[in-house]
Amino acid sequence: INNLMQKLILLLLLSLGFIGSANANSIDGAFGYKLGEVQNPDFKECYGNEHCYSSSRFDPKKPLPGYDYYSFDTTFTSNKIYSINASRRSDSENFDTCYGYDSDFGKIFGMLESKYGKFSGLKTDTFNSTGWMSHERSVFEFRDGDRRIFISCFFQEGNEHFNVKESFNWRLMYSDYKLAQLNRDEIEAAIKTMFIEESKDYDI
Repeated sequence: INNLMQKLILLLLLSLGFIGSANANSIDGAFGYKLGEVQNPDFKECYGNEHCYSSSRFDPKKPLPGYDYYSFDTTFTSNKIYSINASRRSDSENFDTCYGYDSDFGKIFGMLESKYGKFSGLKTDTFNSTGWMSHERSVFEFRDGDRRIFISCFFQEGNEHFNVKESFNWRLMYSDYKLAQLNRDEIEAAIKTMFIEESKDYDI
């Protein structure tokens, strides 16, 4: 009987595991683009000696409620998408914007959790060097191997010195950390090549 019970419990645990994996979805991409997909970026440039980026803005066929700016970032040389982003900034909302499943942000967050699974909370308060504070209201992350979904809604205090109005900011990002590291490696190699070419004009 004990052996039979152990087998039944084992089968139950295995079946629960299969159910859980069936309900979870892997992170492939969003808004018509896939992480790892090769796309020629609209913007590719370096400024200074170390800051390089390549990205494109796009208008999705099925935009999310509230988000009004969409973009993706590509690795600097191989043009592989490593980050897909959506954002929103508003100067005329209240604190309830970031709370509750009945808010626009809450509904989007609920849809993401229903599709991918439980997100981890990363709620923090951030100060910069001047003591100017950004109140992080809702910050969550879902991890799937090297890929992650990051979603946040936060209130940023105004600052007259910097001529910045108080605002609410929504951010949603799908990213591949392995490709992000590839991007850093490609940027480093591109900068090195640039300096090598420049050094040919000098006897050093």
